[in-house]
Amino acid sequence: MERDPVKVVRLRGGTARAGEITAFSGTRRLLAAVSSGRLVRTRRGVYALASLPDALQVASFVGGVVSHASAADLIGIPQVAAPDRVHVTVARSIHPAPHPQATIHWTRRLGADDVREGITTPVRTVLDCAGTLPFHEALVIADGALAYSFIRAGELMSAALARCGPGRRARRRVAVAADRRADNPFESVLRAIVIESGVGGFVPQVEIRLPGRLLYADLADVGRRIVLEADSYAHHGTRAAFVRDCDRYNGLVTAGWTVLRFPWEHVMLQPERVRRSLLAMCELADHAEPQPGRPNEPHRPEVRTNGPSMPSDGR
Repeated sequence: MERDPVKVVRLRGGTARAGEITAFSGTRRLLAAVSSGRLVRTRRGVYALASLPDALQVASFVGGVVSHASAADLIGIPQVAAPDRVHVTVARSIHPAPHPQATIHWTRRLGADDVREGITTPVRTVLDCAGTLPFHEALVIADGALAYSFIRAGELMSAALARCGPGRRARRRVAVAADRRADNPFESVLRAIVIESGVGGFVPQVEIRLPGRLLYADLADVGRRIVLEADSYAHHGTRAAFVRDCDRYNGLVTAGWTVLRFPWEHVMLQPERVRRSLLAMCELADHAEPQPGRPNEPHRPEVRTNGPSMPSDGR
């Protein structure tokens, strides 16, 4: 299945090589995106998102406030990728001026508690994104807002329960699933795939104590003894990192854990592959026969709540 080349470039951080784009979008769609102005060629073989104007200026021109993913960008909440449009929320009583790079969202109420200096507040921003974005993108924003202390979990849940109207179920779902322990957007997207697969039991940043060392798993199901790792080449692409990873994963396997490693390309662009592997592994674990010599009651690691109390591998 081909992907929108603009989405591929967005997920690559705003710029990507032609081969990275065409691997998922095809050459024809890339050329069409360049022809329409949605992508620009910055140099030979490299393409980038078209530059956006200042979000606050666009919102002022339109007659609203910066909101949704654009507000998250200005506030500094981590996202899957920066928005490729300027999102503006406008009260229904306003007749907005059209702007070619603005996406307008309508609202019946935009009170003083919802806006700060022309930008929707963090809690309003998280709920707006939860009600309009795909679950995995909204979860990234909610996780990031909690992790960076822009909002508190109780505040988010109260606001989600109090707000009615379209998107109510999606907002509550994100509020329930949001977790400040997620280490980065990549991990949040992986957790979103797990949640949408209907598989329970996986917890972020699980502390696993092995003989003489302490590990933190990106996601782990203690009951099934399965670890899921979101492996970014940026953090694992050196020889030293390769050696460290081999030692880490060997330690987990010899301690009785099954480790599934997922690269960025699969998590971000081919989530169905991740889902199939996850479901197959959980099926095997759920129907596995006890092995001779294996302890009946596996060691139960603790979920990290405080700093490590023994030497850690740095994860």
